[in-house]
Amino acid sequence: MTDPVYQLVEEVFNLNGRGWMRRQATWVAKQLVKMTLDKLIKSQLILTVEGLLSEKQLVENIDWVTELIWPDGKLFQPAPEPTAEEKKAARAAALAGILNVVPTRLRTLVGGEHCDRAIKNSFEFLQMEPLIQHFAYTVLDSLILELFPDLASVIGK
Repeated sequence: MTDPVYQLVEEVFNLNGRGWMRRQATWVAKQLVKMTLDKLIKSQLILTVEGLLSEKQLVENIDWVTELIWPDGKLFQPAPEPTAEEKKAARAAALAGILNVVPTRLRTLVGGEHCDRAIKNSFEFLQMEPLIQHFAYTVLDSLILELFPDLASVIGK
C-alpha cells in the first residue's frame, strides 16, 4: 500500500536522479520506514478511511453540504467573481503557505531548490481544471459505490 507513495515521492522530488550518497540515504530511510512504520501507516490509513465513512461522519458531511447549499434555509447566492488581481494574490498566498509547511528535515534531505521546484510543479499540476474535475468525479463515484454497493454490478466495477 505504501510503495506507490514512496514511488510518488521519489518521482516528485527527483530522488533517483540525485547523487549516489543521497540515493543510498533515501533507500535506507525507506527500508527503515518499511520495517518499523509500514503496519502503523496502513492501520492508521484504514482507521482514517473508516472514520470518514462512518455513519456519524457521513451525517455530519451531509449536514455540512446542506448548510453550505441552503444557509439558514435559503438557497445559496454565489459571491461576485473575484478580480484577476484577487485570484493572483490568492494563488500566491496558497503557494507561499504550502512552501512554508514543508518540514526542514525534508528540505535538507532533498535539497531546498529541488524541494521548492517539486512543490511548485505539483502546485501547478493540481491547478489543472480537468484534473480537479476528474478527481471530484472519482471521489463522487467512490462515495456512491460506498453508499450503494448494489450499483457496482450496474456500473461494472
